[in-house]
Amino acid sequence: TVVCGPHDVTQQVGSGTKMSNRPNQEAVEELWRQALWGYRQEGLRERLLDEWPGDRNVNERIAYEYPPTFQPGYVGPRYFASRVRIVLMGQNPGEGSDPASVEMNREYREGFEAFTRGERGFADLNRLIASHMLRWRVFNGKGIFRDSGAGWMSLLDDDVRPSIEDVGYINYFPFKTSANAGPLGNSPFQRQVSTRYVGRLLELLAPTVIGAMGAWCSSSVERELRRSARSEVIRVQHPSARRPQELQASWGSLSTYLRGLT
Repeated sequence: TVVCGPHDVTQQVGSGTKMSNRPNQEAVEELWRQALWGYRQEGLRERLLDEWPGDRNVNERIAYEYPPTFQPGYVGPRYFASRVRIVLMGQNPGEGSDPASVEMNREYREGFEAFTRGERGFADLNRLIASHMLRWRVFNGKGIFRDSGAGWMSLLDDDVRPSIEDVGYINYFPFKTSANAGPLGNSPFQRQVSTRYVGRLLELLAPTVIGAMGAWCSSSVERELRRSARSEVIRVQHPSARRPQELQASWGSLSTYLRGLT
């Protein structure tokens, strides 16, 4: 169960910001189902190699051995009702080759497959994803969604701190990569995924601001994200940063931006 904190930025922002949009949520659900079917684990490597035989991301970077390889993201249950919509963006999912992650991801994969078959609802699937996110090693204990055991974003200042239930999370390249290496930029497959999935998902999520986590978000990628989402993009350090003070300071710019919307 995700515990909501009292510091809900969505209750502090005045009129003129984006409001709930049920058609967009339904379109996100359909986009997820299509992508989860198209990138389903069974035969994924063979299908991608057939379609993209010379693509280095398909051949060298994507990790097929630790499913689920494709991960659609996360949408909190209050995201579409939020006046300020915050999307956190990572580069790509972690490979998850350690035994604990492999075991945990069996449940993850089953949830995706049940959703694709229409046997599990969107909200229920996202509750499962949230429970996994709170246990990801890259976040757990490093401040992003942990504050006294609750699901609050403690890297943001107290007065603008949302719950995990208020935010969205996606990856720029939504496929696990071998040894967590970054995907190769500007490959044909990466460009297609960026346009047809990530770009479309950002259009539907219509975030107020994207918190891009990590050095991978170059100026050109930032411009691309601004075009897709038509929103502000603020670059922050990835939670895996080893210096907590620098990490906290880098997220200060996002806190300042959110405070300016009140």
